Amino acid sequence: IARGVAFSADAKLSAELRAVVTCAGGYGFTVPARFGGLDRSYPELAVVEEELAANGLGALAVEISGELTIGAGSLIGYGNDAQKSCFLPMVAEGRMMAFALTEVGVGVNAKKVQAYVEPDPATGGWRLHADGPRNKLWITNAVHGGLAGLVARIGKGGKQVGLFVVELPERDVAASDGLGFEFWLRPSNADAFQPNHNVRLHFDGFPVPAANRIEADGVEVLFYC
Repeated sequence: IARGVAFSADAKLSAELRAVVTCAGGYGFTVPARFGGLDRSYPELAVVEEELAANGLGALAVEISGELTIGAGSLIGYGNDAQKSCFLPMVAEGRMMAFALTEVGVGVNAKKVQAYVEPDPATGGWRLHADGPRNKLWITNAVHGGLAGLVARIGKGGKQVGLFVVELPERDVAASDGLGFEFWLRPSNADAFQPNHNVRLHFDGFPVPAANRIEADGVEVLFYC
């Protein structure tokens, strides 16, 4: 902060700050050591969060909290060994992970989520639909090339809610690109999260591998995290 490099010219957390946090192991603070993290406890994380906020880095506290609680916490608490081995090292290395629950049409009401997945016979995986009022909104830490634990119904209008680890594309994808799906990411313009990545996400026919489903109720995982 004293050198003027913690925030960029548009008052957002800077790439330089994130690089320093990554080198210090901050994004892997509570990730188990066998996956490249520091293996520290959540009470210790709470102390770090308070110190960051008390010293002018409340936005960084928000980012790390989102990364390690509702983000990676869903994997740590409910992911299988293969999922943990695949994704937790990415988190520890500083790859952003979001938790995509809230939607345009229903806000934070987990029981009324409208985004859904359908089986993809061609791959044995899933196709994700979160279009229009089903768009995910106010999703902190969601970035191009990042990860997200995404809550969606199993089948359109289905009663069961599932949780899926989604790898977000490096760029927006339009139907005209010929990839068989649509995806875009836009700022949500939420006043409370101006220094952070906080976005609206659109998916239409987005492919999700079968192995990326976390076998637990999405609402249960949310409250656990």
